[in-house]
Amino acid sequence: MTYGYRREPYGIRARVSGDGGRTWSTPVTLSDDGTNGDLGYPSWGTAVC
Repeated sequence: MTYGYRREPYGIRARVSGDGGRTWSTPVTLSDDGTNGDLGYPSWGTAVC
């Protein structure tokens, strides 16, 4: 899951779950260069081949 982190440092973070959402990893910072809390609505998808 990705989400906007709307506190300083503003940015986009992600977490991963390997058990259907019961538990989540620690956050991974994808970006931390936002100038304010207006970060939009990040989304991502998984490609299955």
